Amino acid sequence: VTIIFSNSQDIYRGGYSIPDCSMASDIIANFCKQHQCAFYDWYWIAGGRYSMVNWRNNNLANKDFIHLTSAGYKQKGQMIAEAYLRTYDWLQMNDTANRWVHNIDSLTHPPVDTTKKQIDTPVTYGWVYHKVRSGQTIWTIANSYHVTGAQIRQWNRLRSNYLYLGQVLKIYTKLSNPAVATPTTPTVTTPNAPKVTPKPNTPKKPAPVYHKVRSGETLYSIAQKHRTTVNEIKRLSGIRSNNIRIGQVLRVK
Repeated sequence: VTIIFSNSQDIYRGGYSIPDCSMASDIIANFCKQHQCAFYDWYWIAGGRYSMVNWRNNNLANKDFIHLTSAGYKQKGQMIAEAYLRTYDWLQMNDTANRWVHNIDSLTHPPVDTTKKQIDTPVTYGWVYHKVRSGQTIWTIANSYHVTGAQIRQWNRLRSNYLYLGQVLKIYTKLSNPAVATPTTPTVTTPNAPKVTPKPNTPKKPAPVYHKVRSGETLYSIAQKHRTTVNEIKRLSGIRSNNIRIGQVLRVK
C-alpha cells in the first residue's frame, strides 16, 4: 500500500493563527525525509501561516477559520489532483530518479500577518546568532524567529533536534536594526530585544569575539590563539566539558 503523508493548513483559534501547524509540518517533513516517505505539505502549499485569512476573504473558508467552504474544498481537491498529475509527468521524464524535493518559496522569508495593518518599510534579512537558554527547544526558537526547525538544522548542520545549554545557532531572519549588523563579528541576539542607549560618558564595552572550531583544534589551542584561558572560554560559551566539535561556535572574549 502506498502511503502519502499530509497535514492541515493554517488554522485560527480565538482570533490568532496557531503556530503549532507549522511545527507539525516540520515534524512530518523530517520524519518522511528520514524514512523515504511521500509527503504532500498542504500547510505550505495552501500559503503557510496567516493564509487562512486570504482563503476566508475569497469565500473559500468558513467563519470559524478552520473548515473550508464547498468552493474551498473543490479548490483543494483540484490542487491535489494537479499535484498527482504533475508528479506523474515528472517521473515519466525522470524515470531513473527516486525522489523529488520541491522547495517552497514561502519558506525563504517569514510569513506576513494580513490581519494587522502593514506599514511599507524596507525589510532587510541577515544572519543572527542565538544562544540557547534553559527550557528552549528547536521548535520554540524556530517559532520566535518565524523560521522552521528544518532550516535551523540545515544552517547549523545538525543531525537531530537535540540542543545543549549555551549552544550558539546561526539563523537567517529579518533584522530589526540592519544598521548595527556586523557580518564579520556576529552578535548573539534575540527577537524583539529592547534597545539600550548607553549613558553619556560611559565607556562602551568591547564587542564579543567568537571562534568557529576547525579540525584539530582544542580548547587549549583556541585559548592560546586568542590570548585567554580555557576556563574563560567555557564560562562565556556556557559549556562545562572540554569536548568541542568541528563547526561549533565559541565565545572567546
